[in-house]
Amino acid sequence: MSDIEMRLAQERRFVERRIEALREAIEQGRAKPGDAGRLATAMYELKSMVLSPVTDEELLETVRWAHAADPSDPKPLEVLVGALCVARVRAGDSRWDAELDAATRELEARAPDAPVLDMVRRARSDLQSLLEENRPRRGERGA
Repeated sequence: MSDIEMRLAQERRFVERRIEALREAIEQGRAKPGDAGRLATAMYELKSMVLSPVTDEELLETVRWAHAADPSDPKPLEVLVGALCVARVRAGDSRWDAELDAATRELEARAPDAPVLDMVRRARSDLQSLLEENRPRRGERGA
């Protein structure tokens, strides 16, 4: 195993242990304010690793729970928006669009400077540009 592989495996184990500890604290009623958000962030981090065992559905379920558990903390909402964007791209369909739009609007109202909102805005702008470029023009077939 190379040094890089060893470091990646070590980092993965660290994130998995952090998730286990947070889940245990939550289950045993020892959670501190912000632990739901930290769990959501750690799950997102694990999901982004190569060969992650975390599915989109599992991540979304955890992040939705974290947001419901502490609606005053914008972090789970930010992670939810990011997770929905990634799931939307991976799935290639629109099943999460309504939830993504609602979560994005809520995050814009509560934390307008959240970095994930820049990603959403860029993605929407790119999509709009693509649609405009491919729109049939007058005199073309389909216009």
